[in-house]
Amino acid sequence: MTKNILLFAACLVLVSCGSASPGDDPGDECLRLQTELNEATNMMQDALEAYTKDTGNQLLCANYADALRDRIDKAQAMIDANCLTLGAKTSTEQAIEEDKAEILRLGC
Repeated sequence: MTKNILLFAACLVLVSCGSASPGDDPGDECLRLQTELNEATNMMQDALEAYTKDTGNQLLCANYADALRDRIDKAQAMIDANCLTLGAKTSTEQAIEEDKAEILRLGC
């Protein structure tokens, strides 16, 4: 999981928007999406910390799984908005797959 967090951190450093409508500032949208992903990652880390203290608690497990899903959604939004360089996009796609696998592993 630590590797997964580091992948997202690396991706956020490499943010660069792609296309946008004329008159729009793609940087603003990408910065908003980056902020949302940062917040989702922080929430996921908090949920993971709580869950690791009591892995038998189904509510904590569900909270952690929900936080992972939210982070997946935010990361996918960055990909969809062309806010990542090619390398960052690949790393983010890998991190999304790892988060999905973690949700399945949790089974809550």
